[in-house]
Amino acid sequence: MGNAFVESLEVYVDGKAVADHPYGKFFSAVNALGLEPLCFLIGGPRPNDAFQVGSEERLIEANPKAPKTCALSNLLLQKYANERVDYELVFKSIYGDRFKYRYSKNSQAAL
Repeated sequence: MGNAFVESLEVYVDGKAVADHPYGKFFSAVNALGLEPLCFLIGGPRPNDAFQVGSEERLIEANPKAPKTCALSNLLLQKYANERVDYELVFKSIYGDRFKYRYSKNSQAAL
């Protein structure tokens, strides 16, 4: 389908949408989980950001420069990623086709 452009992103912790933050919604999610944000490198797509076909983007990952005290936060994030965190990404192809991706279902649906 070609490149896709982000229309919107919603991030959820324990089923509740997190607030936007100057550092992004995934930063808010890490805070809502009670984890130390400085332990992680946090990104997130913004409206109109583009994704190439077949690309994978990291949204939250361990900060390689974080102190050893971050080890527990890193383990907890791995656990919470499947139990407490979810997100929904709406994007549009260069041809105008719109799709919604849901992390918890690992599924994409046409809109």
